[in-house]
Amino acid sequence: MRCLVVSVTLRLDRLHLMLQMAFGWTNSHLFEFLAGDDRWGIPDPDGNFWPSAH
Repeated sequence: MRCLVVSVTLRLDRLHLMLQMAFGWTNSHLFEFLAGDDRWGIPDPDGNFWPSAH
């Protein structure tokens, strides 16, 4: 498990960049943030990003 502490006011685009930098990721995976009915990111074009419960 890894932990990254950020401000609650951090914008999602900045959170994405911070996650990439902090964990050494190369922006090579699909991602999506959910907040209620709102979504932001690069979802799976085949619709297989979330388990069937979503």
